Parts: sequence; C-alpha cells; structure tokens
Amino acid sequence: MSRADIIKLVKSSILGNYVNEIEPKLQPAIAINCTREPVGQSRFGGEPCLPSTIEWPQGNQRGLSFLGQIYLSELAKVGIKTSLPKQGVLFFFYDSEEQPWGFDPKDIGDRRVIYFADEVLCGAQQETDGDVEEFGVRYLTFEERCSIPFGDLDEIRNHTELSDDDDEAFCDALDELIDTFAESPNHQLLGHAQTMQGDMRFDCELVANGIYTGDLVDEDDPKIKAHVPNTEDWMLLLQIDSDEDGPGWMWGDTGMLYFMIRKQDLAEKNFDNVMLKLQCC
Repeated sequence: MSRADIIKLVKSSILGNYVNEIEPKLQPAIAINCTREPVGQSRFGGEPCLPSTIEWPQGNQRGLSFLGQIYLSELAKVGIKTSLPKQGVLFFFYDSEEQPWGFDPKDIGDRRVIYFADEVLCGAQQETDGDVEEFGVRYLTFEERCSIPFGDLDEIRNHTELSDDDDEAFCDALDELIDTFAESPNHQLLGHAQTMQGDMRFDCELVANGIYTGDLVDEDDPKIKAHVPNTEDWMLLLQIDSDEDGPGWMWGDTGMLYFMIRKQDLAEKNFDNVMLKLQCC
C-alpha cells in the first residue's frame, strides 16, 4: 500500500482527526515477494552464494541454517533511498532447529548477518553445511510499500479522551488499517516492523547489553532506565514471515523473525551486532 493510499484510508475514518500526528510517522519500506522463477540472485532458501573465503556460520550448538541472500544492487529498481549499501550481498543465517526467541543474550550467537561488499557470482560458492536444515529456494522481487507503527496509533488512542462511541470507532478503524497489512507471507526490508507482540526496540537494547528479557523486567531499575534513551537507535533490517508454501519454514506458531539493527551500525555497514527476535500471535 502506498503512502497516499494509507492517508486516504486514514482520512475516511475517525483516524482522520489525527492525520497530522499519523502522517509524519509513516516510513517507506521494501516489500519482498517470492517466486519460483529465477529473476535475479536474491533468494530465500536453497544454497547461498557464500564465497569460499567465508567460513560457514556456526551457532551455539550447531551450524546455522541459511535463510536468504539480498543482492543490494537489485534493490535499486525499487527507487527509494535507503541506508543500505548500494552494492554487495547480505547473507542471513539462523538456528532454525532451536529457534531461539532472542530474549537471552546467549541467543546472540544463533543468528548471523554477513555483508560481503562485492557482487558474488553464484556457481563458485561453497556447499551448504551438511548438518543444517535446508529450505526450498524462492527467488525474490522487491517493491516499495509504506509502513506504519501501529503501536504509536495505540498511544494516540490511550492519550486521547474519547467517548465510548468514539473509542469503539477508533478501534474499528485501527483494525481495518491493520488488516490492510495482514497479507501473508509478509516479508519486508526496512521501515516499521509489522510486529505481533509489540515494539521490540527496547528489548533489543537490553539484550544487546547483556540483560535477559524472558521474564518481567523492572522498568524502575536504574540500570534498566539507563537504556531507555537508546531505544530509538534500533530499526528493522529484515522481517521474515512464516511461509510453508514458499521456502517451507514455520517460525514458532505462525510467527515472524525480525532482524534488528542500530542505525549507526547500518550507516557504518557493520552487521555484526544485528539482533534477532521471534514473535508469534
């Protein structure tokens, strides 16, 4: 859905009263579509075009499964300005057998994003690690979409005095807006993550600093509060939906994987500190 389409939909309901608050929050994103037909080098599943000079990524217990590769030059056709490098390849790996949720700092070793600055020619790459799960190959096409932070819209509602009727109308309009993003599978690069269990950015900041978040976190703890200002540093890099009809993967109970990165790291082409989160309904 385009930015203009979203604004039109917002203005057609009670949300139109808050369009001046909603519109600045919209962000461009890149929708990822899967096809069986080879259309480029970017793909989910199959074997990566990983240069022989790069060792196969190892997790805490086993070799990591290859999820996908994005040839960054292929994104140029989308026509939107991003902070991603213009050339090279991003390779994404994850422990698909254990499927860690990303609450534990120890989970950091079970995901890996590798940036290779050159455009690798497929055919001369190393073979897949024989002990890891391999998914069906699907080739990728990309198109621009507009993304919206639904949690921020909830905040608008929570901080606005509404009558019972208006509150119900607000919720109905928000549900309708959310439904427009409910297509499945919902794979996406950049923009606002389409979360299933709420904003992950603060959680990423805590785990990246060695704090376990699988239990309730005491937000009044000064050590926790100290990380609040850094929440805005985090952004979505890649969102991968469950897709049994595509590569054949299922994350938790029909959940999603989110690769999250600090904005500064992305600007510096540093993908070593990417965090991964798994969410389910």
